[in-house]
Amino acid sequence: MLTHKELAWLKSLQSKKDRDQERCFLVDNPKVISEHKKSKYFKKLYVTESASLKYQKYWLNTDYTIISQAELKKISPSTTPQGAIAVFAFLPEIKFSHTTSVVLLLDGLQDPGNIGTILRTADWFGVKDIFLNSTCADVYNPKTIASSMGSIFNVKFYQNQNLSEVVEDLKKNDYKIIASDSHGQDNTLPTGKLAIIIGSEAVGISAELMALADQHYQIPKIGQAESLNAAVATGIILYQINSK
Repeated sequence: MLTHKELAWLKSLQSKKDRDQERCFLVDNPKVISEHKKSKYFKKLYVTESASLKYQKYWLNTDYTIISQAELKKISPSTTPQGAIAVFAFLPEIKFSHTTSVVLLLDGLQDPGNIGTILRTADWFGVKDIFLNSTCADVYNPKTIASSMGSIFNVKFYQNQNLSEVVEDLKKNDYKIIASDSHGQDNTLPTGKLAIIIGSEAVGISAELMALADQHYQIPKIGQAESLNAAVATGIILYQINSK
């Protein structure tokens, strides 16, 4: 059973302000928790009695606190909790090395589910470096964590970045800047080191970044749809890069 203080603390981690202050975030997917419970960023695990039996193999050699289903519903960001929730410390921002062949720049993506899916997609294609500006949703938002399916632990992300400055730095290090543009004139991606800019579905990429791009790339279109979901567009572009 949780103390009132601990219950309040866990509930507070659904708020960005409190996450930033505590430098902790929640993960409530049992499989993801089990895969990363040996991480040095793992702090504490809470499991319902039924989940302790159902997912017994996940918790081997791991200390955890038994909580009630009612307590779990109060602290879990999910509408249908799966019986466990863990606290992890914020992941460190490792210095960008300029050695990776593909990086992503996210401009104003406010849907946390989209960002989580992009992290997962980037992880699938081996893209490790993702830059986000201050108008993007929080990477530690529970919806981002859920849709990333654990990939948040496998990629490097840099939040609250001035993307114009990032672009200038990337250009100095031989990256070609590619803006994903549904009205772009280019249908072929170049070779070499690439930085892909993905804008929000509502307003697209900012005029400043569009002006800095070396190429405005349009995913080849056959049908009548006006645009693609940002995460879907990211997946298609990364597939095309890896198919070369």
